[in-house]
Amino acid sequence: IIWNAETGTILSTLQLPHPNMVLSVAFSPDGLKLAAGSSDCTIRVWRTDGAELLLKIIAHQHWVRSVVWAPDGTQLVSASYDNTVKFWNSSNGDHINRPCTGHINYISSLAISFDGSFIATASDDQTVRLWSTKTHQRIGPTLRHTAKVNCVAISHNGELLVSGDDSGKVLLWSLKN
Repeated sequence: IIWNAETGTILSTLQLPHPNMVLSVAFSPDGLKLAAGSSDCTIRVWRTDGAELLLKIIAHQHWVRSVVWAPDGTQLVSASYDNTVKFWNSSNGDHINRPCTGHINYISSLAISFDGSFIATASDDQTVRLWSTKTHQRIGPTLRHTAKVNCVAISHNGELLVSGDDSGKVLLWSLKN
């Protein structure tokens, strides 16, 4: 559902075929498109004015748990319960390069840096990992929790990362150096 935040009025309702669940939503940087990752392994992209379906991407072999836009709007990045991260051309849905692989359990969340140079993934394997958006290779150390990691965010300047886990811990990490 797209809401008017000032009035609480429903502007549009976008519906997936029953019984699918929407697991992640993200606006494009210009606010003109909305992407949704779902339990039917797809990413759908709609126009926000008029709710026209623009793309349906068969993205993963398991639920699409998290989806984000690159800051320039040209790519979508998705993370799945199939333990992979994939990159997509946001205008035609084409897969870009190879997936990021290495987590040994579900990826529950991902975040992209504000300059678009790297992403962070949070996983049930109790780790947060960093990946280059250019090479799709791991960068930096593996950040370890003592419980399943549910969420991750990157500060605007790209110097800090925060992650939260099943034990209720929120860890703040420095990415400088």
